[in-house]
Amino acid sequence: RHSNKALVQLTWRKRQVDRVIRPENVVIYCFGKAKGSAAYNQEATANIISIIKSGQLPDGSKCEAFLDGKRIPGGDRSGHPPLPREKLPDCEKMIVLTDYESLEPLYPQLTRWRRSRDGCAAQYQGKSAFRGFQTMTARHGIVCEDRRKVTMHGKDIADGDGSAVGGMVKKCFYDNYRKGTWNLVRHLAAKYTAPKVECHTRYIGERGLYASTKYIYMYLPEDGINNKIVSVDEGYNGSSKDHYYRSIGVTEEASRLSRRTRACGCQPCLKLEDDCTLTLDNTALAAGTTPRATTVKLYSARPTLAARHTRNARNPRPDFCMGLKIGGNVIVRASKKERDLNLNEEYFVAKIERKAKKLDEAGMY
Repeated sequence: RHSNKALVQLTWRKRQVDRVIRPENVVIYCFGKAKGSAAYNQEATANIISIIKSGQLPDGSKCEAFLDGKRIPGGDRSGHPPLPREKLPDCEKMIVLTDYESLEPLYPQLTRWRRSRDGCAAQYQGKSAFRGFQTMTARHGIVCEDRRKVTMHGKDIADGDGSAVGGMVKKCFYDNYRKGTWNLVRHLAAKYTAPKVECHTRYIGERGLYASTKYIYMYLPEDGINNKIVSVDEGYNGSSKDHYYRSIGVTEEASRLSRRTRACGCQPCLKLEDDCTLTLDNTALAAGTTPRATTVKLYSARPTLAARHTRNARNPRPDFCMGLKIGGNVIVRASKKERDLNLNEEYFVAKIERKAKKLDEAGMY
């Protein structure tokens, strides 16, 4: 009986609610031809983080982005077509796109990036994606986490807003915005500058879980994607069982990928705080059913600059060479091609422990 009375009181109180503040979301739509590419994902993420923290695109970015009908500053616009300076005659809701002189950062105090995926087995769950995520903290200077849900177990806010942009694209089907995805993105930015007013206000009440307040449209051309970020030698075994990742390391060379079979539900992580109780360096956890995190390191398939060319530093045994005496060394000839490729480079003496073999080409030993 007491439970029923409490339920009636709760219902009565709910009916008196006329205003509830919902979380506000800035929805970012990124268009490109390489959606399934890990390099595309990392490039889009880098642009988004830069807009949030600094209010502009990163230096050298080929991306073009719009907010409130204005082009976001920054990036490299060489090769970009000029903005259209007039509206289409059949589109009354359109505005003329302009440029921001400056844009205030959306959230300059950003310190944490948490990505949530719906668990598709082939969605950024490969070695290239792992390599790119491993170096995110080093490249962006913030805490970067990745959570992969069990396949088909729940959806995120992005799925609802993804349906919204699908409807926008359908409504633009007969608009004469010229062909190409780039022109489509500009057309959407001019026609749908922000969520509808009624769509926004209906979430400031009893209905809905969130409110979408801003739209950012981005176009990422294929020549603006840096594949070197995700270039990787090989992956690791057992990745299909992992559902939680965290980027570790202040430099790309020192970076590691912390991984765990379950997404973390400890108190610090639920509060979006540091000091996760299940990380390797935390010894405060007395007992728990969730396995602690372990780390793996994925090496880039493209060697570092120092490894690719260490001019005047190719001597693997400096102590040995310092101990050599004049008259006791074997002088070897460096080919002209080698000298031309590496100008002003010193050479070290190689110790041969077995009989040298003569190569068929150019009479070299």
